[in-house]
Amino acid sequence: MNTINEKVYSLAMADPMIILDMYCKNIDDSLKKDVVKLYQDHMEVSTAILNAMLIFILKYKEGYIPHYQYMASALKGWLKHVKTPQDALLKLIRPKSRKRTYKKKQVVSEPDWMDDYVKSLEKMET
Repeated sequence: MNTINEKVYSLAMADPMIILDMYCKNIDDSLKKDVVKLYQDHMEVSTAILNAMLIFILKYKEGYIPHYQYMASALKGWLKHVKTPQDALLKLIRPKSRKRTYKKKQVVSEPDWMDDYVKSLEKMET
């Protein structure tokens, strides 16, 4: 998978329940309901952005999905900087910035785990 558009398409087409089943360690019915509620409450936000944020949270929380309030708050923070699905994808693949006392050009490379997530989602969709 080479282009950003292909990755965005995969994020847009992925079912969030598949993402949870594949990557979540603490999945139960109440957490599934929280994710469904998040999607229902934020219908104006694209599925690709919501899926990207879900993957980001699962990666950040090492496979543990938090409750609805945390996810809604995280989404609110994301939407300050993420306007398009491409922005969401770039947020996933960018390394976390660090404060530096000197200027150095930062080389951004796509992390391997992102490709693995997207490939797994594509396999589940077919």
